[in-house]
Amino acid sequence: MRLQTRAVHALPQADPAWGGTIPPVYLSASFAYEDPETLARVFQGREPGFIYSRIGNPTVALFEQAFTRIVEARGAVATSSGMAAITAVTFALARAGDAVAVSSSLFGGTLSLFARLVARCGIEVRLFDPLLPDQLESVLDDAVRFVFLEVIGNPRLDVPDIPLLANLAHAKGIPLVADCTLAPPGMFDPRRWGVDVAVHSLTKYITGNGTVVGGLVVDTGVFDWVAFPGSAVQEAVGKAGEAAFLYVLRREIVQDMGMSPSPIHALFHYLGLETLGLRVRQHCENAQALASFLARHPRVRAVRYPGLEDDPSYPVASRLFEGGRYGGLLTFSLSDREECFRLIRALRLPRTLANLGDAATLIIHPASTIYHDRTEEERAGAGVHEGLLRVSVGIEESVDLMEDFSRALEVLSKE
Repeated sequence: MRLQTRAVHALPQADPAWGGTIPPVYLSASFAYEDPETLARVFQGREPGFIYSRIGNPTVALFEQAFTRIVEARGAVATSSGMAAITAVTFALARAGDAVAVSSSLFGGTLSLFARLVARCGIEVRLFDPLLPDQLESVLDDAVRFVFLEVIGNPRLDVPDIPLLANLAHAKGIPLVADCTLAPPGMFDPRRWGVDVAVHSLTKYITGNGTVVGGLVVDTGVFDWVAFPGSAVQEAVGKAGEAAFLYVLRREIVQDMGMSPSPIHALFHYLGLETLGLRVRQHCENAQALASFLARHPRVRAVRYPGLEDDPSYPVASRLFEGGRYGGLLTFSLSDREECFRLIRALRLPRTLANLGDAATLIIHPASTIYHDRTEEERAGAGVHEGLLRVSVGIEESVDLMEDFSRALEVLSKE
């Protein structure tokens, strides 16, 4: 079955108790058993069950299982946010004295996480340019526990040659972890291209409506964790075998650090799965149309979108992404900050806020917001400058979007 069919039919058709077609939300901090022997067996892992919602919750588990079936992965663990997911992976695979190889082309918050918190915990962070494979090769050695990158850089919109970088990592027995937030199911299959662990911010395309925050870690089933040198995972191999990474992630990191999502949030994530394929298709088609329009407009100085044939990322993106879909995010450049602000004020449809993957089109000026406290070097590395605007293209009618941008750009020309 294709992804969209799996997304509809991988979900339970009815609640076995009452026949409800939407799963119940288990708003319970803990779960009771009729006798102490059963509770003891559940605690000891000798019988399935739930104990405390920080450790596990039926609604959250249902979402994790549904996503795992849809993408045909080994397993998945949900977290309270995308940043929590990245943090959980980091501390599941590395500890003080280890090193991690991290792309220099990351979302500002992610780069800050590695540069500040992770480094403060005694883990060496080695940066590399994901477009220069030789740089990655030069930082890999026995101390490196994983390689981390974004499938599509945000907001740089660069697309690394992931299978090439995966091969470099795998040659040294190192897993490749990829943030797939901007390349959700329906346009990119991480397993096919050698990604061992996929991370998602569920807040974005998977939930798709800007309502709740969440994260997800997916073990794609590619990597052999039995041979992984990381001590925490090695210690779990005897208990969990090939699921050792998921075991450490759930039982040691997410559980002990309190990263579990709310069951209400899990329901919103779950409901997003059924229409994911359709929404991804519309986001991508609209972004392609808007990027092509902007690239032709005389007022626009430059456009970055992996689906444009003259974009530097197009050769790699056209090989990795499915069905001619290149994502729902684009950037374009005007002359300066003031012109960007005037355009935002003139637009009627896009919302001005710091998110992406919403049903509505969103626009933001990165230099004055997300990157307002970054150094010039950090901004340049992310492709951020005063004339840059980032657009998360929604699922409106593309004609309406282009008419709105055309009208707003005409306003600039008359001022």
